[in-house]
Amino acid sequence: MLQKGQVVISRHAVDKFRNEANLVNTREEVVRRELRKLFLRSRKEKLTPGLIKRIIDNNFKDAAYYRKGKWRFVICNNVMVTCERNIFSKPVRRRRRGKK
Repeated sequence: MLQKGQVVISRHAVDKFRNEANLVNTREEVVRRELRKLFLRSRKEKLTPGLIKRIIDNNFKDAAYYRKGKWRFVICNNVMVTCERNIFSKPVRRRRRGKK
């Protein structure tokens, strides 16, 4: 069983999170702290068509996938190897107020 608090965050995951979350000018320790907080609130991802595609794209490597909102975290051997955003979810269409 994965102990989320013991997961090591790779440099690649920090760099991806920094770029995707628009934290380019933020110090690395702040980015790591925000990434860890988000990951600690995540849940193991259920098997969906998006996850199946991700597993196939990853050549069926043994990994655990966690989700929090639009973020996906990929964990291999207690290391967060990467995080991704918006590549697997459909855009949400919102209705304007007052229109039906």
